[in-house]
Parts: sequence; structure tokens; C-alpha cells
Amino acid sequence: MSMRIFIAIFVFVLCAALCKDFNHMYMRSKFPKHVFLPTDTLHFGPDHFNTSDWNSKEITDLDKFLQNGNSCTGSVAAENGYFFKPLMKIDFGGADTGYIVAEGDTTDVWIYEGKNTFIYMYDDDHLLKQKYQLAWGGAGEGPWYETDSWILDLNTDHKPDILTRETGEWLLPDSTGEFVFNSQDDLTAVTWNDTGFVKIEVRNEDSLKRIYKTHFRHK
Repeated sequence: MSMRIFIAIFVFVLCAALCKDFNHMYMRSKFPKHVFLPTDTLHFGPDHFNTSDWNSKEITDLDKFLQNGNSCTGSVAAENGYFFKPLMKIDFGGADTGYIVAEGDTTDVWIYEGKNTFIYMYDDDHLLKQKYQLAWGGAGEGPWYETDSWILDLNTDHKPDILTRETGEWLLPDSTGEFVFNSQDDLTAVTWNDTGFVKIEVRNEDSLKRIYKTHFRHK
């Protein structure tokens, strides 16, 4: 093997390693770490339609990490106005870590659009295992939707669970063409294990709804 080929291979491997390490370090440094305690209740809701801090160019490196894996190439999502905002890193026990990210599209056509908030579950090798929506809000000329989530020990097993409340109001035409009011107010819950997010039973829904309120209905 000639010296030129050896140097080229060495430079290629070095660049690949630097890209991987840079994105890993960048990701760790941007997320404040939260050690979950059984007494914690962490609420994530829509941003009440405040789009003033949307900036698709603010955190392009994190966008590269989440969209393109371990790569130093540019992201199509960043170029098209999609952005990520790191919020929190949570140790879910074992080898898995949750990264909570607010993200949105600066070119969205809705009249009001709240940022999506997701939790991304990664293993020790920083491979994405699954993601789950924690929060979102949206409203047009009439319809309105909101998703709120709380991370807490819902079933007192000393492990973090996610309680999600989805609410909404909209009008739809019936068989005669007259618009009829529709609404939803649903509670769901999941926990995390080796197979991913698993649904758990939600008990005493009325009591939980009085405690865990959405912004729109309970200002």
C-alpha cells in the first residue's frame, strides 16, 4: 500500500471519528441532565402559540445528529426551516437515556402552531430506539388541539411514566350539511422498558383530569 493511500485512509477514518465524537459531545453539552426522582412531576405543554423564538439556524448541529445520525453533512430539515431546541436529558435506568426536544417548522401554514415536544430514547451506543410525542398545540379558523404530558411515577413503582392528555374542539358537517360541534379529552399513559414504550392502565380519570390540566381549558 502506497503512503498516499495510507494517508488518505487515515484522514478518512479520522474525519469520521471526529464527526461522531463531535456530535456526541455536542448533544451531551446542550441537554441539561435531570436525575428523575419518584417525587418528580415534569410538565411539557405547547408554547401557547408563541413563535417569537423560532430559529431554524440556531442549532443546526443537533439537527444533524438527530436527522442524519453520526454525520457532518448538512441537514435538509435545517435548510427547510425545521429546528430543534434541547430541553432535558433523563436517565430512565439501565442503558437507556431520554432526550427531550422541542421542535417545529418555521414555514407551517396554520394560524397558530405550538412547538412539538418529543422524547427520544437512545441506548448506550447513541442509537435511536424510539421517540414519543409529549406536547403539541395547534389552531386554525375554528379547530383547536392541544397535547400535554407529565413525566411522573404514576403507578408508584419508582419508575418514570408518561401521562398524556389530548384535548380538542372542532366543527364537522353532519349528513344534512349542518356543522356539528365535536370535542375530545383523552388520557393515556405509557412506561418505558426494554421493548420500548408500553401502555399502562389509567385509573381515576376524572381525578387525574382535575390535577393535570391543559392550558387552553384552565388558564
